[in-house]
Amino acid sequence: MKRKKSALIILLSFTMITGCTADFKVDENAVENISNKVTKTVIETLGKEKAEKTESQTINATKMDNVVIRNSVGDINISTHDSIEVLVDVTIKASSNSKEGAEKLLRETTYTIEPKWNDIVIDTSQLNRIYGDLENVSINLSIRLPSNINKISVDNNVGNLNIENYNGKIESEINVGDINITNCNSSYSVKSDVGDIKLINCILYDKSDFNSNTGNIDITSTDISDAKSIEAATQVGDINITLPANSSYEYSATAFMESERTETKGSGNTKIKLTSKVGDVNFK
Repeated sequence: MKRKKSALIILLSFTMITGCTADFKVDENAVENISNKVTKTVIETLGKEKAEKTESQTINATKMDNVVIRNSVGDINISTHDSIEVLVDVTIKASSNSKEGAEKLLRETTYTIEPKWNDIVIDTSQLNRIYGDLENVSINLSIRLPSNINKISVDNNVGNLNIENYNGKIESEINVGDINITNCNSSYSVKSDVGDIKLINCILYDKSDFNSNTGNIDITSTDISDAKSIEAATQVGDINITLPANSSYEYSATAFMESERTETKGSGNTKIKLTSKVGDVNFK
């Protein structure tokens, strides 16, 4: 698809620039903004005429454990609420070279939200859809979950992912887009090829890993006492980790043109490994 090619060209151009000199140092502003620029290029409407609609669906989650989300282009926002139901708002935006064309795209855009075994599967991926040169469809999701959902799995091609106030396992993979996780108590397996990863005031338990090819990784944790391991790696970008003063860990970090740094605090309960191929690592 042409929108994927646009993102790839931008990413390759950035990579070629970084490889031109051995003295290259990360431009933090470029790293911080690249995912937003690429996301805007891919999501931005191609045609002049637009159409939009929002639909809502509710599913009883009494016997459900997991929520699986598959999307292609669009932002995903996830939060919790005091209910036993999963509430999903689906906002579809279409553009074309004519109003009739945009409305036709809107009518023909389909998706599924349905229970499968112990999962609730939200599939808005449009993988089999072929669009014309001036056609574009993006789907934004706003999802509210009950407290009994134990795991969230998200797969998105282009768009930001925002999760807040959730307790459970988080798995996500984004090709182009930022991942922002706030006030969660989770174990994490999080990846963004082009985009920043940010955890704010989160508890980490069990094993967690964070990966970005191009983007910063910022983690602020309020508690890691039940965390077995934390790994964060980026090819181009900075890693910043802030932990509570009473944390117990065994830590190693490798940054651009620096020797490996190691430190042990307390009994070393949590194994921490941080790697930035081109960027700084800050740990406190």
